[in-house]
Amino acid sequence: MTGHKGKSLYVKVSIGPKVSKTFEFAIGPGRQAGVCSTPVHIETYPLTCEDDEYGALPGCRAVRHCRAFSVVDNQCDSLNFYWNSKAQRLKWYRH
Repeated sequence: MTGHKGKSLYVKVSIGPKVSKTFEFAIGPGRQAGVCSTPVHIETYPLTCEDDEYGALPGCRAVRHCRAFSVVDNQCDSLNFYWNSKAQRLKWYRH
């Protein structure tokens, strides 16, 4: 789920029944770790462990039925999330 307050965007992900992780990103143009504006929406897609621009995603292991997702504001590059099996945590990158 996503939400925003002031100049911060929050992305909260439930990893299991009792585990969640919240990421905070800046809102405003020109911010590397952020989005240009709100509202944002979430797009999900099959996890392939490959990105057209970056190639292989570090620590990623494709698992059947596992999905990756992007937070999209339709103005800046998306924030893309995937599960890093090696590090045992959710990772994100821009593109």
